Amino acid sequence: MTDSNSAVDRQGVVARVECMSLFSGDAFPGVLTLTTQRLLFMPAVQDEEGVSYSWELPVEEIDAFELDPMMGRLLLSTDGPDQEVMGIEMEPFRDRLAELLAARDAGDLNFDDPQARVLLRGIIDCYLNKLMAARGEVVVTTRRLTFHPSRKFETRFWGDKRIDVDLSEITDVKVVGVRQRLEVTIGEDSQFFRGDLVPRLQAILDSVRRKEGGSLDDEVFDGFPVHYFQGPLSQPGDMVISRKRIQFAPSGRLEQMVGTSKRLDIPLGDITRIEVHGVLDRHLVINVGEDHHVFSLQHPMERLAEVSDLLLHLE
Repeated sequence: MTDSNSAVDRQGVVARVECMSLFSGDAFPGVLTLTTQRLLFMPAVQDEEGVSYSWELPVEEIDAFELDPMMGRLLLSTDGPDQEVMGIEMEPFRDRLAELLAARDAGDLNFDDPQARVLLRGIIDCYLNKLMAARGEVVVTTRRLTFHPSRKFETRFWGDKRIDVDLSEITDVKVVGVRQRLEVTIGEDSQFFRGDLVPRLQAILDSVRRKEGGSLDDEVFDGFPVHYFQGPLSQPGDMVISRKRIQFAPSGRLEQMVGTSKRLDIPLGDITRIEVHGVLDRHLVINVGEDHHVFSLQHPMERLAEVSDLLLHLE
């Protein structure tokens, strides 16, 4: 394994796409990988004279980017030489790059500690008391859980409901009551959340809390919406991929209320096969022994590559 590949493994893959690197009128096919720290292009074939056309750009040094959607050409601008790539699936890659650079510009990426990065950001309601809830922004990084209210009306009467805790202080996470509120226990206190983000917040907190001895061996890489098939029916939810497991957290309120929702927690070591089925309507299929778990999601080939990389380097 090369040093560059080792760096990618440590940092965690954000996106990957097959494309061609354009250089001096030539096009070199290969794979472009985006991590929290760098962009890395690895050519598929080495030059016969031993010349390497691989290159990498630190995320810190990317000043701007521009995609020509008709041609699939992505131009990356830096203070030094620009890089240009071309492929047929560059738009999803461009979107992931835009999200990462937005997090960088917002100060959510710590380049001294690449593991301290944002896993989830969104709008949610946090209860001020048994009746009143304040809407605000929840952020989960690999280190902390924070909540900042966005409306001043409730906090004017009930106090400023800000939360900023280390994940190691969270002792329990569970959904309670008919209203399906998420209870997060922090020491002897409990914080209650509600909203569409609750299933994904629960899944991510469950995953990051699985760290053994305070280490980050089970760091979470990604979370995204999926549909999980059970026979001809499917239920919506969120899949969370970490270094040691894949979790599915159902988000359908009706299924949860009638008790037909099903959570999944699949250790990567138990996976016997993972593949993509279908041509137009593709599904990600995860086999655990004789059990087959089928998911519908965006960009199944990219997810297959991410999980395959984790399986190859599973300790």
